[in-house]
Amino acid sequence: MPQTVLVLTEHALSDRDIANIEAVSPSEDVRYRLIVPTETSRSVVLQVIDSLALLDLREAWDSMTGERSGHDPAEAVLTASREAMEAAGLEVAAGVVADDPIATLREESESAGDVLQVLTVTDPHAFEDTVHRSWADRAQDALGLPVLHMYAGTSRLGT
Repeated sequence: MPQTVLVLTEHALSDRDIANIEAVSPSEDVRYRLIVPTETSRSVVLQVIDSLALLDLREAWDSMTGERSGHDPAEAVLTASREAMEAAGLEVAAGVVADDPIATLREESESAGDVLQVLTVTDPHAFEDTVHRSWADRAQDALGLPVLHMYAGTSRLGT
């Protein structure tokens, strides 16, 4: 019976993200369930804190002045990520969720049967990561499964 890895992301997965996902997953008999929330917006204050923590003054300014472009629509993120995962030869089912992504992870873990782990792929979020309120922290608290927080487009892991 295949094991399931739940993947929660806020951005389209890059080739590097997929390589990282493959590297931390068993090599055989794994299926992936990709989850993309429709609502990933954050408060301007948190956006500015994150930008300043990363010394990205331009992004901080854009967040404060409303010039920030925001995230890609969830459907576009889902399609691009699913296609990239399939192109890498991964078995993937995917869906967009409008509700709390942690509740969706809980439902998926209960219905999927043998869930091996949860992977969250996000930008660094200085405040949430520091106070342990990131998706990864919340999923760990809610599910009791191994959760790994990966920063999108890098080989860095979240805290």
